[in-house]
Amino acid sequence: MQVFVCDYTPDLNYTLIPHMVSEIHTATKERFPTAVLHRFRRDEKQDFQFFQHLYKLHKQQQPFLLIDINGVQSFIFKGEDFVPNRLSFFTDGPFTILKRLKGLQATTCMSYSDRTHDRVLDDFGIGNPKFFLPHFGASPADNPLPMAERDIGLLFVGQVRAPRPTGSFSSIFGASTDEKWIKIFDQAGEQAQFENTAPYDAVMAACDDFDMEPFKTLGDDQFAELLSHFSSWVEFQNRNRLLKSMAGLGLHIVGPAFDEVKGITDADFTFHGLQKAAGVLDFLGRSRVLLNSISVFPEGSHERLWHGAAAGTVLATDRSRYLEEYFEDGQDIAYLDYRDNSQAERLDDLAQDIGRLQSMSDNSSRIYAAHHTPRHRMQTAFDFLEQQDRLDHQ
Repeated sequence: MQVFVCDYTPDLNYTLIPHMVSEIHTATKERFPTAVLHRFRRDEKQDFQFFQHLYKLHKQQQPFLLIDINGVQSFIFKGEDFVPNRLSFFTDGPFTILKRLKGLQATTCMSYSDRTHDRVLDDFGIGNPKFFLPHFGASPADNPLPMAERDIGLLFVGQVRAPRPTGSFSSIFGASTDEKWIKIFDQAGEQAQFENTAPYDAVMAACDDFDMEPFKTLGDDQFAELLSHFSSWVEFQNRNRLLKSMAGLGLHIVGPAFDEVKGITDADFTFHGLQKAAGVLDFLGRSRVLLNSISVFPEGSHERLWHGAAAGTVLATDRSRYLEEYFEDGQDIAYLDYRDNSQAERLDDLAQDIGRLQSMSDNSSRIYAAHHTPRHRMQTAFDFLEQQDRLDHQ
C-alpha cells in the first residue's frame, strides 16, 4: 500500500505545523517504508505530477492512503468517481473550518485535537469516522542543552494581536440584538476565560440557562462564525493578560506582532518575529521556560507544548484535563492561572531556579518520550484506521 503525507503550510510559520508534518512522515515510514512526503504550493509542476500519479493509482485500482493536516487540499477529480482513502488530522476548533469539514468526502477519516470537539462535530452534523488525537511535536532531542547553559529564561512563541473586540465580547452585537445573546456571551466569556471551560461548552451552557436554541435561532453557519470569533477572543484575552504581566522580566517573543498592543509591543520584550521551523526549534532548545497560552484546548494539547517538551524546555501552559493525566503541577509542568496576580513573579522565580528547572525538564522529557512522541500518535492513528478497515498491507 502506498502512503502519501501531504503538507500545505509555508515553512515560515511559527506554528511548527510544517515540522509536525515531517515528523508524521518519519513515523509513518516505520510502518510504511516507502511513504512519500509531498509539500504542496512549492512547485506547480510537481503538484500536477503528484495528482497525475494519484489518478494513475486510482485507475489501476491500486490501494493508497493520503495523510494530511486540516483537510486543506481537495482531491476531487472532475467527472471521476474518485474517493480517496484519506486521514486528516484536524488541529483547529471545528467551528473555524465548518465549511471545509462539511465538504469532506465520506472516505475521509478525521482526528480532533480536544475531547470537547467530539460533541461539536456531532452537533454540527459532521459524520466522518473520527477519533481523538492531541497535537504532537518532534522526536525527543538526544542531548538537550542543560538548564545551566541556556541563555533565554522565558520564551513565548505565537502571535501578538489585540482581541477582537477589545472590550467585552458582547459588544460586537448591535442595538437590535436580543438581550439574551448579550447575557449568554457575558456569562460564557467569564467561564471560558477563568474556569478552564471550552468556549463551545461555555456558550452552550449559557444558552441552556437563558433558554436559547442557537442552531434554530442562527443556523449552523452563522453560529459557527460567532463561535469562531468568540474562541479567538477568549484566547487573546488570556494571552495578552499573561504577556502584559511579564513586563520587566526579559521575555523573548517569537512570532508576528499584528497589532500595537499597549503593555506588550511597547514593553521591554525581545521580539524575534517570524522564524522558519528550524529557527523556532533553536529558540526552544535555548530556553528554560516556554510560555504557551492557548485557552481553547481544555481537554487536549497544543503542538508548541510538545515541541518544547521534546527540546527539554520546562512547560508553562494552560491547565488541561488531558495533560493532568500525565503531568503534575510544580513537578513536571507549571499550569497557568489567569486569576493569579503573582503568576509572573512565580514564573520568573522558576526561570532562575536551575536545580528545580532541571528536575522538571527531566521529568517532562521522560513523560513525553514514554507517551506523546510522533510514534505514539501515529500508532493511535493506525490503530483507528485498522478498526475502520482502511489499511491494505499488500
